[in-house]
Amino acid sequence: MQVVGFHGYPSIEIFGGGAPGEASGDPVAVMERPATRSSPGFDVARTGPSLREKRLGRRAVDLLVLALLRVFLGVAAPSESRAVPPAVLLAVPTGVVGAIFETLVRGVPNDVQFKVGLITVIGLTAKTAILIIEEAGEALAKGRDVQQAALEACGPRFRPIIVASLALILGAVPAPAPP
Repeated sequence: MQVVGFHGYPSIEIFGGGAPGEASGDPVAVMERPATRSSPGFDVARTGPSLREKRLGRRAVDLLVLALLRVFLGVAAPSESRAVPPAVLLAVPTGVVGAIFETLVRGVPNDVQFKVGLITVIGLTAKTAILIIEEAGEALAKGRDVQQAALEACGPRFRPIIVASLALILGAVPAPAPP
């Protein structure tokens, strides 16, 4: 703790962090609770990363909508077919629901890192859907029926999709702390 002046008022600056596995906003919320029940004239103000996290938390839905819009525009612009963008957008909720389900099962906090990961999952799911849809389109053009085209599209793309997904997952695993 350090006594400093903040906006012309006497203040105390507190530094700290959460316990392992705890959401990054939890320690700040714990500190704000007693402050709201204290005497009049007492207030808590966030600065630095804590303030940025609070602002981002309010804009998370906006960011997810923008990510979906970006995926749609990224698919619709180069696509020659009107069926590809909606098909890709129908695949994205599957990835998002899977990510949310997994975080609920594992008890992962809904913090900034989760929101960034969710946006990454949107991109990865869209990329996977584009690869499969393009392959299926080529199989349909060769005269295959829809079911056969879908099976042919998934076969050769399975390994690259798994490798890309594993690279994303392993890239998110934190490195061990140095000794």
